[in-house]
Amino acid sequence: MAVEIEFVQEVPDEYDALTQMCQWADILPDIVLPPGKMWHMSKGAYTVEQLLQKGYTHVSKFDLQEVSPSRQAQISAQGKAYNDPMGNLTMAQFNLSGNPAPANWVPLGNSWPNIWNANIFPTVPGQTEPMTYQQGYDKGLLFTDFYNAVIFENAEQEHAISPHWAFRRAYYDALIPRMIAKYGPNFFLADNYYSGVGARPDWLTRAEAKQRLRDSPNTWPGNPMLPGGTMEKTTTSCYGGYYKEPDTLYLHGYAIPYSGLLNRKLGKFMVGFIQSFHEWRPNNFYDIVYPEGDLMFKTKIPINPVFLISQAVLFFIYGNGVIGYGYDSKRFDKKVVRQYAEGALYFKNGNPNNVSLDEFPYWTPEAGGYYYPYNGSADMTAFGVHMYANTWALTEGGTEYYCDFRIDGGSWITASNAEADDIVDACHDRRGWVLVRIKGTTMSVMYMNPCADNASHTLEFRHPLTSSVTFTGTAATPIIHVCNVNLSSLP
Repeated sequence: MAVEIEFVQEVPDEYDALTQMCQWADILPDIVLPPGKMWHMSKGAYTVEQLLQKGYTHVSKFDLQEVSPSRQAQISAQGKAYNDPMGNLTMAQFNLSGNPAPANWVPLGNSWPNIWNANIFPTVPGQTEPMTYQQGYDKGLLFTDFYNAVIFENAEQEHAISPHWAFRRAYYDALIPRMIAKYGPNFFLADNYYSGVGARPDWLTRAEAKQRLRDSPNTWPGNPMLPGGTMEKTTTSCYGGYYKEPDTLYLHGYAIPYSGLLNRKLGKFMVGFIQSFHEWRPNNFYDIVYPEGDLMFKTKIPINPVFLISQAVLFFIYGNGVIGYGYDSKRFDKKVVRQYAEGALYFKNGNPNNVSLDEFPYWTPEAGGYYYPYNGSADMTAFGVHMYANTWALTEGGTEYYCDFRIDGGSWITASNAEADDIVDACHDRRGWVLVRIKGTTMSVMYMNPCADNASHTLEFRHPLTSSVTFTGTAATPIIHVCNVNLSSLP
């Protein structure tokens, strides 16, 4: 028996990219996410209350300043407060003072990781570690438990401190029990915004990638989050979405689910911590359109909107959500800060040559808020979250199965349903996969092929428990395809 299915529409009809403005909260209905999920992006001109109504699970401590102290306390009590990395550098994490730059690395003669910056870690002659275990424990007792989600930033620049020191373990020995006492097991705490477990299927051979999920985490390559490591008590792994060259972006379509499965085995939450552009800038210009002309703004390459949508859904299906860092945010104008527009070109209407930037009429001081070239990051991510909320969110707690499938009536690809084998095989064969989740009479469907072309294809897959029942739908482009099927309505 063959059953026709229709995948949900990814982008709402009301969306208008030509405005070059963030608009998701103006056009999407309210979104409801299941417990244990996290979603946060830049606030911009939206209010805290608007974003909570729209489905945000967590409010940044910087955005909380918008509401009254009593409302802040209420948001904290609801487990919706988020302490983000921008205010959680090493100094704030460990209650330190001093200016880290220029760094004073000690002990002299040592190299990373056996050094620390004496400008922020009090140091006396002969000292062999930045802090003792007891001092680290005491610091963990001082850090606030006001925030349900906490992501630190301690691994780079002058404030970098290695995770191998004993005081780093002590810090979490003190802090984690306090967080559990307040929130139970459902809180997000990551030692750094880039804190994965260090493996991708495209970095390993097919056999190695499959074996990794069969091995005990105790045998995985060294990582402080693994059992016995100094970060083993942290609850959350951050998938650092700082993507480089665009032609390798598709590989993250396999790496995200693989990382999610690794973290499930490890007993960790996984959230995507995602930049809005490629960390790559080869003479790239954005065209910002104004009534008087166009400002060609030089900045980094935007991420493919197809991937922005897809990764959001993947992070919720295989992990626990997404944080958009530096994303587009709501603005009511397109006023630009001049110091951020180095190398920009201004073309007035009717003039084939660029004119002086002094003639551009929309400069603004940074303190008043400002516009940055629109790349669709917040809108596309929100569309992905909306897709998840209307489909897979409704079967949370159900049973997952990978399914046999074929494309355009070709040969059947047989699902393994063993550990991460289906993801690994899809990655190494540069193809897609079908995952479903059944809860009661509802079956959520996901088809993803990061290597797909832009043509329409017929996808056919077998019911995982009744192979005589097949489902067919149309799939096109590398975007993720999702829908829900009412199994009780089948003939």
